[in-house]
Amino acid sequence: MSAIFGVHSLDRRPVDATLVARMGETLAHRGPDGADLWCNGHVGLGHRLLSTAPHAHRNQIVSLRAESLVITADARLDNRAQLCDLLHISPAERSVTSDSHLILLAYERWGEGCVEKLLGDFAFVLWDAQQQVLFCARDHMGVKPFYYTVCDGAFYWASEIKALRAAVPGPLRPNEAQIGLYLAGFMDGAATTFFEEVYRLPAAHAITVSSAQMHCRPYWQLDWQTELKLSSNEAYAEAFLDLFREAVECRLPGAADVGAFLSGGLDSSSVACLAELTLRDRNVPLHTFTTVYETVTACDERQYSNLVLAQGNFVANYLTGDAHSPLADLERMLYYADEPFFAPGLSGAWQRLRAVGEQGIRVIFEGHGGDELLYCTARNRLHESARHGQWLTFGQELHAVVPLSRAKAWQVAWPYLYHYTLGRTASKRVSDKRSPSPHPSKRSEEGLRSSSALLNPDFARQIGLADRYRAWQQSRPLPNADARFEHLSVLSDPGQASALELLNKVASAHQVDLVFPLFDKRLLEFCLSLPSSQKFAQNWDRIVMRRAMKGILPLEIQWRREKTEFSKSVAQSLFSFGGDRLQAVFRSPCARTAQYVNQEKAEAIYDEFTTKQGNVGLDLLSTLLRVAILDRWLGNALPVSSVVA
Repeated sequence: MSAIFGVHSLDRRPVDATLVARMGETLAHRGPDGADLWCNGHVGLGHRLLSTAPHAHRNQIVSLRAESLVITADARLDNRAQLCDLLHISPAERSVTSDSHLILLAYERWGEGCVEKLLGDFAFVLWDAQQQVLFCARDHMGVKPFYYTVCDGAFYWASEIKALRAAVPGPLRPNEAQIGLYLAGFMDGAATTFFEEVYRLPAAHAITVSSAQMHCRPYWQLDWQTELKLSSNEAYAEAFLDLFREAVECRLPGAADVGAFLSGGLDSSSVACLAELTLRDRNVPLHTFTTVYETVTACDERQYSNLVLAQGNFVANYLTGDAHSPLADLERMLYYADEPFFAPGLSGAWQRLRAVGEQGIRVIFEGHGGDELLYCTARNRLHESARHGQWLTFGQELHAVVPLSRAKAWQVAWPYLYHYTLGRTASKRVSDKRSPSPHPSKRSEEGLRSSSALLNPDFARQIGLADRYRAWQQSRPLPNADARFEHLSVLSDPGQASALELLNKVASAHQVDLVFPLFDKRLLEFCLSLPSSQKFAQNWDRIVMRRAMKGILPLEIQWRREKTEFSKSVAQSLFSFGGDRLQAVFRSPCARTAQYVNQEKAEAIYDEFTTKQGNVGLDLLSTLLRVAILDRWLGNALPVSSVVA
């Protein structure tokens, strides 16, 4: 993890090096191990270094051909050997060629098509003096953040928005439409931010900037129409494990201590076990960080995490998860995030990452992403088998689902039987990827009423919330869509990249590089291509992962069915430790949110929360926190150049 930033004067005015340096000062937390600056005429590039890899692979500003090609990158390449082979780099040179240098050589060879050859997490900006263009790109899932704006005849970019705030003339204006969507609980774009005229480069996109034009394009998309066919369940599991193991191993640095978050669930336990097995060959322990819960014991998973710890070379660390308010470090979290955030549990991640940083661990594995990687539901399986007339499979899946539901078999089966037999018309084909649902307009209007209830009605009309919501609904798959098409929509949702970049920025506050092996491009492509029976079968989700981890995971975790709802602890902690702060937001007249929030609705939500003493569901908790977070963000008058103590 590092920071990149810079300026390109589109009107060819000389770049002020002190301005570029000022941008870098705001990002010092992302790179305490070194700073680099390159300015030449109307282009200035900056870099801050966090060292997590062997010295030879450190990424700083690199140039070629008498500075006719120059790059600044926040990058970790996972296909170094393949790239070196394609670029004919000798074994002796490979050991001293950084990832930034490799990207530059790839650009020299393939031009802008180089980004299609890269594998890993990256954001980079490359100046081509001969073509007089700036070429920028971001990784496939958006792990590495990248923001930009065009202001006063110049293109500014940075790893975090605070660097743009430090550079552009005048203050950045809040994006009120984005505020409205945030309060309504949804996102309708991958590029928009909470600031007018500040944009994020979407995941898997590249942008070319010159004095004449700015062109943004996707360079990669998941293929949802191809299905992988292997000979057996065992063959699928073996292929999955090979890719999973590779995704973990390529994220292990050659030196320095490594950690993993271990909750006791299937995903984090699988990542930790594979990382430990690799490190065991090096005689290096894996540091694990497990959150324990003394008050809300239903969230405590020590009985599972201890099973993992008992079978390997681990150094266990335990953190208390229910002894602080989720709002306790809100100012600091907002400083590093730059924007309001959706994640109710972010304070827990903050506490864990702080503990990691205090131990001097620079790379930490996160098991986030298993549900998305192998997304498939009982509903998907029943729809798919009924759509294709596979009634034996339908009956088997139904038999597994019914005992865990409160309905009778005929009640579960009837909608599918009717839709795909009696209710089917000649125009409905089995290849339809978006079959009509019973009452889409009714469902959309009900969702709109629910989403807009928190907004001041005048404000909702002002930003055209109804039209935005309907457009968002139309872009989403219908309930009986093709299982793989729905899986694609889950993986492609802008919220995925938003969550990854948020965690990246919070980790950067503690000089930690957070890595996500379950979002490896190779794994994503493989899992999307799987038949649905390898994702969900007999009411077991992530079934191919469970089979693949045989002999690696403890049986109790490999076949663990239930998932812990950690929001219960967040709600209880908020009630126990955040009461005064909540009361200040919801009981005092607040000019900051009054123009955006339906105060009567907000107070009703607060009353329900206090009356039930925090025993509320995730929806109400999330709504409550969004108002409190927005209130603090709007009132944040801290100068951008100062880090919150």
